[in-house]
Amino acid sequence: MLIILLTISAQAERAIGHGIIRMGGSILEAPCDIDVADREQTVGLGIETTGDLRHDTKKPGRQIAIHLVNCRAKLEDEGGARMFPFSVTFDGTPDQSLFGVEGASGIGLQISDTEGNLVIPGQPIPHQTVGFEGMELDYIVRLVGEHSRLLAGNYHTAIRYKIDYF
Repeated sequence: MLIILLTISAQAERAIGHGIIRMGGSILEAPCDIDVADREQTVGLGIETTGDLRHDTKKPGRQIAIHLVNCRAKLEDEGGARMFPFSVTFDGTPDQSLFGVEGASGIGLQISDTEGNLVIPGQPIPHQTVGFEGMELDYIVRLVGEHSRLLAGNYHTAIRYKIDYF
């Protein structure tokens, strides 16, 4: 009788099918929120001439800002101020030290902080700290030409950023 039950059980399993699902995950608590208006930004860089790009004529670029709001304390500094360290990473299509674009060729986007430090695609910007009341992170985006393969045309790209807290 035992043999018959095992056979029936095996047939039922084949008819129904089975699967294994392995899942994992984590819930992260970020010390700050990103202001809703800053989560997705569209930046128009205007019209540049190939001559300006060939001769490295520096235009002022466009400012982008990321506002950190609703911050919750993580650390206290020596003066008792509530602060926490973090880093920002910008990701996009790398083109050497620039962010690559689609469309026109021989150009790329350069991002720098307000101190002039260049942002390299995929590399975290050195650690910073933010206070309890929040912070505004300001960056400048510029169009930069690569002299040897410059070809006029429309261009576009997508750049994502992430903030890692420590």
